[in-house]
Amino acid sequence: MYLHDVAIQIYNKLVNMGLNTKISFDEFLIQLQMDENTYLFTLQCTLHKPTIFLKHKPNDIRINIFNTNVNPVHNAPRLSVTGLDI
Repeated sequence: MYLHDVAIQIYNKLVNMGLNTKISFDEFLIQLQMDENTYLFTLQCTLHKPTIFLKHKPNDIRINIFNTNVNPVHNAPRLSVTGLDI
C-alpha cells in the first residue's frame, strides 16, 4: 500500500467516526490495522510545513480549538500562546 493510500485510509476513518464514538488511540490503530510507527510515519510524510499537534482523542477531530463557543461544550483544552489567549 502506498503512503498516500494509507493517509487517505486514516482520514476516511476519522471522518466516518460518529461524534459520540469514544475509542482510545490503541483501539483506533487496531481498527486501522496499523502500528503506531506506521501511523506516525504517515503523518510526518504528509506534512508540508511546520505543524503543532495537540493531544486529543480520535473522536475530537471535529473540534475547532479556536472557536470559543464550541470549546466549553466539548470540554476541549484551551490553547495559550505567549501574547495570545485563545
